[in-house]
Amino acid sequence: MNQNVNIKPLTVKREGACAFFSRIGLAVIALQLVTFAVQYAVSYGIIYGASYDAYATLVNNTWWFIWLLSLLPLYGVALPIFYLLLPKPVGNLPPVERKKMGIGSLIAAFVMCIFALYAGNLMGSNLSVALAELLGKDALNPVSSLVGEGIIPLIATVLFGVILGPMGEELIFRRLLTDRLAPFGEGVAVLFSGLAFGLFHGNLFQFFYAFFVGCLLAFIRVRTGRDLYNILLHSALNFFGMVVSPAILTGERLDLLDKIATDPTLMTEEVIAELAPLLFFVLAAVGVFFAGIILFIVALARGKFRLKRPEIAVERGTRRAFWLNPYVLISLAIMVALMIYSVLG
Repeated sequence: MNQNVNIKPLTVKREGACAFFSRIGLAVIALQLVTFAVQYAVSYGIIYGASYDAYATLVNNTWWFIWLLSLLPLYGVALPIFYLLLPKPVGNLPPVERKKMGIGSLIAAFVMCIFALYAGNLMGSNLSVALAELLGKDALNPVSSLVGEGIIPLIATVLFGVILGPMGEELIFRRLLTDRLAPFGEGVAVLFSGLAFGLFHGNLFQFFYAFFVGCLLAFIRVRTGRDLYNILLHSALNFFGMVVSPAILTGERLDLLDKIATDPTLMTEEVIAELAPLLFFVLAAVGVFFAGIILFIVALARGKFRLKRPEIAVERGTRRAFWLNPYVLISLAIMVALMIYSVLG
């Protein structure tokens, strides 16, 4: 039973809540547009100032430029503007209860995140390939095209993709966004955090799994009030997807598997030894996937995902006031538009 189930929420005027939600929407708009604008200004500045070949050389052969173009516009320029535009957290409320997660709970959460990751990846990949075929384009996964092809050194992938990246994203999408919306209802906070996180990735390949995982991490944030658990889970997922998977699912092993499928006589002891890590990885991934489904169903049945009653209620409905807020709608529309642009571009 939730502790606050019988506590009547504080009712606030719609005008004040709408102004609060507008600033959140405006901050998200700035986060997306400023990041996008700086990235394109740098890219086209190099193209027109030097040449397209110079830009292509930087993108294809210079790993530090890729990370610089990804991270500096976001954290060096857009994040400070985002923070300044955000409204201050709602005051005069009881402090968020900080709860601990045991090792078993963290492992269970990680397994459910893996399930969300794979389910979302299947949805995003299939939809991206279908749209690419419909449009007569190549379906390019921006993550696998970089990490999988070995453009970025392992140490840089670990530093930026496994350590710093998750810390920055958890700060933006969980701590700053989720904490401000949670008093108005965990449902609003979790769903908007997940949507913003998924759409911010800017492509269909990553949208669904980023959305699903983002919702899980936002839920953990509102329930524990701690950043550490989310950072650990996020880092572990990125390590799994950006380091472990590319190391095992190499192009050579996948090509060898295709050849064996057409000519089984190629299966020798040496080939089996070469494919053993891949086969073990696939079996383990399938096992974790189904374990995640079971854990998710059990958690639902036990009411683990039951949402708490909001501390603040808005006149004439909180959900309506938030989701129909013009700035919130515009922020989502801009991110959807940029994703469509990436599909058509």
